[in-house]
Amino acid sequence: MDDMNTSRLEPLLGGPIPVRLLGRGAIGEVWLAHDTAGREVALKRIPIDHHQSRSRHERELAALQLLANQLDEQSSLVHIFHVGITDDELWYTMELADLVGESADVLTLEKAIASAVRFSASNALDVVEHLLEGVCGLHGAGVVHRDIKPTNILSVNGEWKLGDIGLLAEERTEMTAVGTPDFIPPWGPIDRRADLYAMGRVLYCMVTGLPARSFPTLPDELLIPERQYETKLLNGLIVRACDPDPDQRFQTTEEFISEVRVTRNKIELGERLWTRRRAIIAGGSLIVTAAAAPVIWPRIRRLLQGSPEWISLFDGRSLEGWYMPSPKEHGPWLVQDGQLVAQRNSHFKSFHTRQKYSFGRFRVRVTPSHDRARIGITYGHPGGSQFLFYEDKYVWIGSGKGPDLPEEAGRWRSFPGPMMPSAGQYITMEVEMSSMKSRLFVNGELLQEVDGVSDGRELGLHVWGGDGGRFQDIEYQSLT
Repeated sequence: MDDMNTSRLEPLLGGPIPVRLLGRGAIGEVWLAHDTAGREVALKRIPIDHHQSRSRHERELAALQLLANQLDEQSSLVHIFHVGITDDELWYTMELADLVGESADVLTLEKAIASAVRFSASNALDVVEHLLEGVCGLHGAGVVHRDIKPTNILSVNGEWKLGDIGLLAEERTEMTAVGTPDFIPPWGPIDRRADLYAMGRVLYCMVTGLPARSFPTLPDELLIPERQYETKLLNGLIVRACDPDPDQRFQTTEEFISEVRVTRNKIELGERLWTRRRAIIAGGSLIVTAAAAPVIWPRIRRLLQGSPEWISLFDGRSLEGWYMPSPKEHGPWLVQDGQLVAQRNSHFKSFHTRQKYSFGRFRVRVTPSHDRARIGITYGHPGGSQFLFYEDKYVWIGSGKGPDLPEEAGRWRSFPGPMMPSAGQYITMEVEMSSMKSRLFVNGELLQEVDGVSDGRELGLHVWGGDGGRFQDIEYQSLT
């Protein structure tokens, strides 16, 4: 048995016998223990920091007692048996998670994902819906979890449950960013919407097998033709849950659960149609009557094709289809290694499509030539806007900006976003243009909504004076 002061524990817990240490975290330890009935339980001990206010630990104690006394019927929350507090520690006993392997480690969702377990779309949505029901119970009782992540989701008798409520707190309590960075929203209050953001990241990890920091990257296995429809639906659900703007995320667990069910139903319908279509093709004939064909096949095409096709605006070989709006004032552009290149010099450098494009999405992979560069895309030209990463922030410039002018409401603004790329690294910048609003994205993450554009304008690339960079994968997708 691991070294532990068991004599001090026995009077607290009525005689549970600690067996061995299961794990240590940032705020406490979890032990395997036997209670007085001989039942195996998990015992968590959280030392009290006497430099902090005791009211904090009293709030944690109240939250734990809430779980034990009022939410004990929530099957998706790890059940709490006993709770207590002393001058030195906060402690509680709870359901013991399933133990796996020769070393009898706790089975967490993170371990399941790391062991190459791939959750099907329907299975992943089932698990998330089940966990969201527990989150709904927490939120209904006025508390938020604040640390939802795969390591805190445990298998108990084969059922996934939300555990590790060490950061649980009343929602009305003022809270700063706590928890695990990859599961914390980029901005906004740490409230119930932050819990739903974290659950969206959990779903991402389950269906992709990737760590949360890889969001929104999708593995190749999800992009094969027979999975594109499923992936589109899952991606839409995850992106909504993980929207950087808290007002654009799901506002309640009930709303999230409802969308999970809708998504699952659509995926299952698409799978049935795809299976039926393959069976028909494999049979060597398409038996569709002239009367039925106009009804059946358009429905299948809508489900299987998804969004309109992306159109490449650059062939990787020539500057055909592009022009410089002010050749005397702007530096030159060239093609190098299949990329459009703006060399680093004193000039501002803009490059525009000769064709005008209607409402749609314009995206580009952008690589700066040096750190803290100022480079991005333009849309709606002439008289349009620029979307740049500008040294250490992202900016939207509605109608031009002098280098020393202050930020002006309605004309240009700055906002946080993903980490800035260094020299040689790239990000994908994207604008979705409409008449009402234009939405700005980096690596698939929504950063900002700005003024809309009129129909039929040029698209372009822009490099700030003195900077340089490379552009590739320049594409457009119509929304009309």
